[in-house]
Amino acid sequence: MVNGEVTLTGSVPDRHAKRLAEDLAEDVWGVRDVQNQIRVATSSQEPPQRTWPAQRQPRVA
Repeated sequence: MVNGEVTLTGSVPDRHAKRLAEDLAEDVWGVRDVQNQIRVATSSQEPPQRTWPAQRQPRVA
């Protein structure tokens, strides 16, 4: 997070998961703006990876 702005990247299996990721990011204390660059995977793309870098693990407040 830089100056309250978060950028989400990666891929998810469906639009619901994309919206959910954005909603969760918006609920984090200190976040003022979310840039959602997550892509919804199509059947021809590789399955989404569900790993988080250690320094960016989601936090529940």
